[in-house]
Order: sequence, then structure tokens, then C-alpha cells
Amino acid sequence: MVFDFRALWGVDVVVLHASARRAVFSGAVLYLLTRMSGKRLVVRVFGGALDLFFDRAGLIGRFAFSALFRADLILLETRHLMRYFQENFPVSNIHWLPNCRDVNYFSEDRAKTEGGRNGAFVFVGRISRDKGVEAILEAVKVGGQDWLKVDFFGPLDDGYTPDYLNSQPGVRYGGVVPSDHVPELLGKYTALVLPTVYEGEGYPGVVLEAFSQGTPVVANSWRAIPEIVVDGESGLLVPVGDTLALVNALRRVLFDENLWAKLSMGAREGYQFFDADVWHKKAWIEWMSEVRGVRK
Repeated sequence: MVFDFRALWGVDVVVLHASARRAVFSGAVLYLLTRMSGKRLVVRVFGGALDLFFDRAGLIGRFAFSALFRADLILLETRHLMRYFQENFPVSNIHWLPNCRDVNYFSEDRAKTEGGRNGAFVFVGRISRDKGVEAILEAVKVGGQDWLKVDFFGPLDDGYTPDYLNSQPGVRYGGVVPSDHVPELLGKYTALVLPTVYEGEGYPGVVLEAFSQGTPVVANSWRAIPEIVVDGESGLLVPVGDTLALVNALRRVLFDENLWAKLSMGAREGYQFFDADVWHKKAWIEWMSEVRGVRK
């Protein structure tokens, strides 16, 4: 990480946006630099893994955390992380800033009708075991490919290949989709299926993009997922590793038209809460005013 020390003199507030791993040590260094230069520091941490890094940190890591959480403002992606670090650093200025999207970017009238669904499910993201690919493949085998169809889109990882995925009955690999085409793609499917066990899971952007189209989400009850996918309202949650529960949830979403309609409406309503215009303008203005007016 390279710092231009001269840039510090031309600003009042330094803002670091970083993943958990980078935020800890870069944030600690920036804290020292901003204190020496008389500036204020705001750190926004992406994802949901910061508590795991804290639990596993050694002596040097704990020292870095103590410096990081002396910043003027810490913004964390999930409610769990906010509560966790408020308990561990009770005098720190910690707020919740969820992953969000521009509500106005998408058509206001894209919520699908029952007849608009293609009768299949979709996975969009990194094709890997920790994102739940094996769980989906197992569910297709158990459920039977006569009704359970899943299309996969995203970069391949963990040794998965197009030939392997396409050889699985009921499964199709569609390649990598440009990010600006993902919402429209999600709008064509019955539901997004995401039985993730990724330990750093926060609020996946693909869930928000599914919600924007009125597409429900079937996911594991894992980490911060229940904070964003409300069971029975915007999607269905299943226990980790329970293949039969996953199959049953997919079956219900596909064949229960009333349930699907309820979940679709709940997804669209839930999406409004993650409006970037509110969080990145109104909340940021309030926070920056607070930070510029308070010196620790």
C-alpha cells in the first residue's frame, strides 16, 4: 500500500473503503498517519468477515484492530458486525452501512407475473463449493431433473468446468454475464438459489439485484444472509447441509403460485430499503458532518 503524504494536507477527512483483511492493517496505518497530520479518518469495511479476523488475530493483529477502531467513524456492512464490534469496542463510533444499489437504475415495473417465469432456477456468482454449487447439484439429483432445472452463470473456480456442469442432468452453464446484464437475467427466473457457506458472506449484491426484479431467493440460513433474506417474506431459508430442505424449498417456490407471488412482492419491497441514494447521500452527509465536527 503506497501513501501520498502530500495528499493528506489538502483534505479534512480521509476515507478508506476496503475488504476486511486490508481494512485492519491499512486502517491502522492510516489512523497513525491521520493523527500525525491532524486529519480525521473514516473506514468502511466490505463483507461480513471482520469478526472472523478479530477472533483469529494474534498480538500484532489485536494491536492493529485497536488502532483501526480508534478511527473517527467505522462503517460495517452487516448488523451482526455492528453489534459484535460495539460490544468489543464500546467507545468506538460504529455505524451500519449495508451493501446497496441504485433503486432508480432498474425499471420500476419489472416485477414478474406468474406467467413470466421460465420455470427454472438460477445461480449467479463465483462457481465454487463455498458458494453452494455442490449443494445445488446434490439437490438436483435428489429432487429429480424432471422439474428441477438450474442454470449457472459466473466465473469457474475449484476445478469446475463447463463440460462438467453441462453433463449434470437438469443443469446448464451459461458462462459469465456482464454485471450490467445480471438484473435482467435474474428477472427471467423463478428464484435465485444461493446455499452459500462462504465464511465472509455479508450482503451479496446478487441478492439485491434479484430483489430488484421481484425474484425471490432460496438460501442457507448462514452468517448475515437472514438479515437480508427474510424467511417467508422475500425468500426461503434452509439449514446448512440439509439437501431435502433445499429441495422442498425449491419445490414450494416453483409450484405454490400464491407463495411465489408473496415472496416476489416481498423481494421488491425489501429492495427499497437498500436504496443507494438514501445511504450514499443522506446518511453520508450526516456522518461526514458529524465527523468534521468531532475531534477525538
